[in-house]
Amino acid sequence: MLVLRLADQILDVGFAFLPKFKTEKSVNEAMSSLGSLVSLGKGAPVHLLQPKPSLNEPPNTYSGNYGHGQFPFHSDLAHHRHPPKYLILRCIKGHPSVTTPLIDSRVIMERVGEQELTRALVRSRRRVRGEAPLMRLCETTTSGVRFRWDELFLVPASELGKQAFQMVKAEIKRQRAIELSLANPGDTLVVDNWRMLHSRSSVPVSAVDRVVARAYLEKLY
Repeated sequence: MLVLRLADQILDVGFAFLPKFKTEKSVNEAMSSLGSLVSLGKGAPVHLLQPKPSLNEPPNTYSGNYGHGQFPFHSDLAHHRHPPKYLILRCIKGHPSVTTPLIDSRVIMERVGEQELTRALVRSRRRVRGEAPLMRLCETTTSGVRFRWDELFLVPASELGKQAFQMVKAEIKRQRAIELSLANPGDTLVVDNWRMLHSRSSVPVSAVDRVVARAYLEKLY
C-alpha cells in the first residue's frame, strides 16, 4: 500500500517525502524496498554525499564548482542520453538548515512552450562514454515526458537551443521553490527526475558533516 500511495503522490505532485522511513533498515534495504536500484557504471548503486570545499574536488562535479555554496537547479544526469527516472535521497546525518529545493518543470514547460522545448537541442559539455550526442530539452517517451536541465553540464546545440536555454533560466528565477529538509536520520525524498528540478541550499559551517545517501530507480515496485 505504501508504494501504491507513493506512486500516486509522485504522479500527482512529482515527489514524495517519507519522514524517518524504515529507520530499522540499512540504507540499501530501505531504498531497495521502493524499487530496483540502478547501478551506473561499475560503482555501487548507493552513493554517500557530504558537503566538500571546491578546492578539494574536480571541476566536473557540483562540489568542485560550488563547494559549500548553493547548487543551481538541475535534473540528475541530464547530460546522459537516458537519465534515470527517479532520484532517491535519504538522510544519514542531517541538519535542518540545509534544504533540498524543488521546482516543477511542468510550470516551465507551460510558460516557455513544450513544442519549443521539444525542438531545442542541447549536448553534454563533456563527452559521456566517448560521445556527446544531440539531445532535446524535452521529449516524449513510452514512460512519459522527460525534461532535462543542467546549466553546468549541458550546453545549447542549436539556435533554438540557445533561445530555449535563456528562457528556461529566466523562468527558473521566477519560480517559488518547495523547500524540504532531510533533517532526521531516515528522512527519504523520492523525486521524479524527469519532471522535478532540484537544488541544494548553501551549507553553513555547522552542517559540513551532513551525509545523504543517493540512489536511482527506473521504476517503483
